[in-house]
Amino acid sequence: MIDVNQEMKPIGAPPETLILSGIRRAENTRLKWTCYDEKSCVTSELDEISEIGELDASKRYWLDLAGLHDGPLMGEICQYFSVNKMVGEDVMNTLSLAKVEEFDDYIYFSQKIPFQESDGDLHIHQLSLIVLDNVLISFTEVDSDFFSPIYKRMRVQDSRMSKKGPDYLAWAVMDLGVDQTLSYISQLELGLENVESLIINSKSLPDLPDVHIARSEATRLYRMMRPFKGVVQHLNTIDHRLIKKSTKVYINDLLDHVGFAIESTEFLREQGASLRELYYTTTSHRMNEVMKLLAIVSAIFMPLSFLAGMYGMNFVNIPELGSEHGYFILLGVFALVATSLILIFKKRGWF
Repeated sequence: MIDVNQEMKPIGAPPETLILSGIRRAENTRLKWTCYDEKSCVTSELDEISEIGELDASKRYWLDLAGLHDGPLMGEICQYFSVNKMVGEDVMNTLSLAKVEEFDDYIYFSQKIPFQESDGDLHIHQLSLIVLDNVLISFTEVDSDFFSPIYKRMRVQDSRMSKKGPDYLAWAVMDLGVDQTLSYISQLELGLENVESLIINSKSLPDLPDVHIARSEATRLYRMMRPFKGVVQHLNTIDHRLIKKSTKVYINDLLDHVGFAIESTEFLREQGASLRELYYTTTSHRMNEVMKLLAIVSAIFMPLSFLAGMYGMNFVNIPELGSEHGYFILLGVFALVATSLILIFKKRGWF
């Protein structure tokens, strides 16, 4: 289903057309430029790409762009870092699946990250990365504090983050995205466990849409992570000078995390389907219990209604009609019949 706020690239537009394809999630763009090494880490916000200036080969850099709707700015970034505009087009296409592309001087790859926003719904955002010699460029759809743990680690002197290059930083960013996914998967698991507990133990059943939503979100996460596994596998086996051998140790570990996330989403999908069947079975069982109770009540009152109807007929010659104690005798018969039926039903285990 296409969102009403979704922007689309015009049909028949030429290649390298830098237009957002997806939902515009930010009002403005934000450029954050970080220069770091073992001893220092300086971060500043830029108004224009030209403010970057000449790069120092002894330092490492991170350009963090939030907001993907500014086509001219994307073009300036591609031109400044000698990146093909086709890559910029891929960055601005947030509807595409995770992918990886190799070039002589840089590597481009993307992944999807789940965010639960203020409306409570699951939103899938795209994170794109370009690894160059001494620079990592990251592209996110919104300006958030998502990267704050990485910035915190980067500011620690002589830390592993401050010593290693853009390939390690790219791994850290991807790993953070996978951690975010695993955290959300844990929330879904807890939610489904609560739903299961309510279905089994509670007198009132939860809303069925809660089960459908959880299963739908698990399916979205599965579709999100499955292509990304191919990206990580490619990075793990790639023979490129920009991905150092020491970094592949961490990428291999990331591959394990991605595999675990995929297995977890598959389990959640199966659990959601099982809960849906359990919901229907429990609903049917409870309905049967209600119908059985109503049937028992009807069976008890059926002979009483017969007796009451018979003695309520307007005939003169009805036996015991003139008896002084006939009313009380009939009430006693009512009680005897009802008690007998209840004892019979209970002996048979019907309630």
